[in-house]
Amino acid sequence: MDNYSREIRRQARITNKLLRLKTEQPFCIYCGMTDCRCLLRPDERSMLRCRNCDAKRRRWTTEALDQRLAAFQAAGYRTPACVACNESDLRTLECDHLAGEANSSFIEPLCLNCHAIKSDEAEDAPWASLRLRDPERSALVLQAAFEFGLAVVLGLYVAASSDDPSEAARTAFFGLAAAALIAWALWNLAANEHFTSILGPGYDKAINAEVPR
Repeated sequence: MDNYSREIRRQARITNKLLRLKTEQPFCIYCGMTDCRCLLRPDERSMLRCRNCDAKRRRWTTEALDQRLAAFQAAGYRTPACVACNESDLRTLECDHLAGEANSSFIEPLCLNCHAIKSDEAEDAPWASLRLRDPERSALVLQAAFEFGLAVVLGLYVAASSDDPSEAARTAFFGLAAAALIAWALWNLAANEHFTSILGPGYDKAINAEVPR
């Protein structure tokens, strides 16, 4: 799918989202978030709010929060916070599979808002097909999935830090890193197609080594 077609699909998703929100200029009544991908209306009588603010206003039991914290700690995050925007309220955090659950068990904490944006980005090709499970997926494609996921997270960090002048150098660096990761992922996908056309499907299975997941 070319860039024009991807942009058309993305705009169609945004338009449909705005129609569901019933406004062309949506924003969270609590924090002012304007990205429609993060916004919701709990019911017909409720005002719009972002996913993070909605989670903060729900009733949570101590047991539920303890279970959530234990899941992050088991994954190596003693004091979890969103890796993109640094939101640390446990009520807003989810375990996200960086490369997609179909490709890797590696997880990192993302807040609900950042997770919604990352999921939307994954709707576009070529990453869209990588969300589907494929036990025969090659090592190069698995690596591409990781690169796409990391690129999106870095992009989210850049977006969250863009208004902070003290972070200008860091955001510029990570913005370039995200672009490089996308280029690398596309190269890996192209290389996989090349080797498959020459050597046939499963060309990498002759390598007697387990692919890290």
